[in-house]
Amino acid sequence: MSLHCCPPAGGNSGSLLNKSEAEPLCRSGVSSGRVWSGQRVEDRVRCAVLIIVLILITVWTVMQCGWPLLGPLQWIRYVNKQVTVKAGKDEEHHGWLLTVDPVSASVVLVDFREDGGTSVQVVMGHAVEEVQVLQEADEETADRLRTSFLSPRTCSLDPEELRMRRRSVRSWLEKNRVPVEEEGDELRVAGVLTIRAPYGPEDCFSSNQTVLDRVQRLIQNLIQTQPDCPGLIPEHKPGLMNPSIRAQQQP
Repeated sequence: MSLHCCPPAGGNSGSLLNKSEAEPLCRSGVSSGRVWSGQRVEDRVRCAVLIIVLILITVWTVMQCGWPLLGPLQWIRYVNKQVTVKAGKDEEHHGWLLTVDPVSASVVLVDFREDGGTSVQVVMGHAVEEVQVLQEADEETADRLRTSFLSPRTCSLDPEELRMRRRSVRSWLEKNRVPVEEEGDELRVAGVLTIRAPYGPEDCFSSNQTVLDRVQRLIQNLIQTQPDCPGLIPEHKPGLMNPSIRAQQQP
């Protein structure tokens, strides 16, 4: 059932409303429709503004703490690269990025001085605002980064015993689904850990504490299962910190 606001043509006196009464109602209906339409538009504008504000807040938060949120899969892309780390309004640090702490996201930078020495600085993860890559390390620099904190070791085992020991450790790691490959007399695990002769737990060197702990535990388990294998008993005193980690924790 529809209600005609305007009288029919010819001014039929039998219509429900005359012209003077119908016209104000027509204008009122149009005005009411415009009001409702305007409210809907205003609501949509408010929702759009709210969404934009939330997006800006999210972007700002990520920019403020973006480095810790990247995670290990992204951090590893900066390892063995010369970088500039921005940690404040006017604070910058330069050096070769050796590793990133998986818990705090702190950055370990190494600088090779002209006198042959090596300096190490740690930039706390919560302070890192941006990491800019300057250049990648060549083979010589990458090898220097790997071996800078390795302490010299002497081994009394003959070459054949060392070869058997190296094969045993590699087989054990592969059995435990740890990626490992041989580089001369050394074993390299996942590109971040080095195992030197005689391949005991204290012969593992890495700046990644998580990988270091796991590999050392695996080799310790091998010692318990094969105590008679040559070179399995570590020569270091128990409880000593790995030299590479100790060096990196210096201020």
